Amino acid sequence: MIPGGSKAQVWARFLADRLFRLSTPFRQVNPDAVLVFGCPKSGTSAVAHLLAQAGALNATVDIPTFWQTPAADVLEGRISIDTLLSHHKAYFSRDLIKEPGLTPIMDALVSRLEAKKVVFVVRDPVTTVRSILQRRGVPGHLTALTAEQRLQLSKRNWHWAYDWPYKCEPQEPAWLSGRHYVEGLATLWQTSVDALVRTQGQGASPVVVRYEDFIEGKQAVINQTLEALGVEVKVDISAALDRQFQPAGDHSKPVRDFFGDDNFARIKDATHTGCEIFNYSA
Repeated sequence: MIPGGSKAQVWARFLADRLFRLSTPFRQVNPDAVLVFGCPKSGTSAVAHLLAQAGALNATVDIPTFWQTPAADVLEGRISIDTLLSHHKAYFSRDLIKEPGLTPIMDALVSRLEAKKVVFVVRDPVTTVRSILQRRGVPGHLTALTAEQRLQLSKRNWHWAYDWPYKCEPQEPAWLSGRHYVEGLATLWQTSVDALVRTQGQGASPVVVRYEDFIEGKQAVINQTLEALGVEVKVDISAALDRQFQPAGDHSKPVRDFFGDDNFARIKDATHTGCEIFNYSA
């Protein structure tokens, strides 16, 4: 689903999503689906939308019901992968599934589904963290957050139209608990990379898309990714390449000024392992 639009379009998407959820008992998990992972605000939405459009794939781009059952529930043993798949079965029945919240458990999910078509989108951690903070309306240079700001940062992706009648109860996520907020977001990025490494260690070979390469040549990257997945390019997406799939951030200020020296250093310290893997400069 493409965010935004008129009120009529928003309500149409809401009603379509509700009807789709009701079909869960009659759906089956698609074992041949393309799975798209990556840290939030890494470009997963743009890549997933364009892959789906070019390959004529029906797609799940975000799973609203999953926002109430985070990956931590699986990691900490409160629910199993099979329970997660069963509860969100309708969303997993499509040809392409993208939900950044699944990234910390991508190794378990890829293993359980024996998935062969896997994509991992990665973006420089400094710009990723800045993008998350701007989306949440939190500055990057602070020494500490107020209780209200910390709650704002902890808030899951939630919207009443998609989650009602569930109650939104923000809880401090594991990546933030006990950490400076910038270090926490950098840890979230590194955790995503760690999940990729574990997945590769199991013998899987996800197609890695660097966001920076994607921006330099969207058409080529999308076509190359589909080819690597064994999916035929069926649709000309040239008219959609510059579409904004998520609200754009403010890039007018240099990232080092946005964070200040101390917080900039926190990101570099927490992500140096992943930066070495993807050749992101210090």
